[in-house]
Amino acid sequence: MRFRPRDEFLRFEEITRFVRVITNGRSQLRLTVASRSSGSELPQLVKLSGRLTLTKIWLTTNASIEEQAAALRQLGSSD
Repeated sequence: MRFRPRDEFLRFEEITRFVRVITNGRSQLRLTVASRSSGSELPQLVKLSGRLTLTKIWLTTNASIEEQAAALRQLGSSD
């Protein structure tokens, strides 16, 4: 399988800007993250998204995020 070069993907700041526009005052967001994107930068993406007016963020991924679990837990609690 050949993956696209990383520079063809949106940067986290661009994703955050996009989320700000589409949430349009909403308080909840569901992020679906591909396994290739769920590396050590995942907590950074959730943190940037959390800086918006969101009260709840759900995360769906097909990857193992065990190594990021502690950092994600520190960003907030899940129901």
